[in-house]
Amino acid sequence: MDRVVVYPYAHLTPALSAPAVALSVLNAFVAALAERGVTVKRAPFGWYKEFEMKGKGHPLADFSLGVCPHSLHDCDASCPFCHHPLRTADLEANDES
Repeated sequence: MDRVVVYPYAHLTPALSAPAVALSVLNAFVAALAERGVTVKRAPFGWYKEFEMKGKGHPLADFSLGVCPHSLHDCDASCPFCHHPLRTADLEANDES
């Protein structure tokens, strides 16, 4: 895969983070893809979903991916949804901004 469209869907999770945290994760994800040579197009953060896309495949086929940007060390807790570690100090710093 060499081209990706990143579209943040807030409705895919029952536990939304603060917008600053979500935007930070989104930007880190886009940067990590770009560093690996992937061409990335990103939908604006905070926009409501409305788009038309055509492609081959089953009309109801979708793909959703949960992304946790934290490594497996220096962590205080685990995410209850993906079970990957979270650094709560990072989350608190983003909540204050």
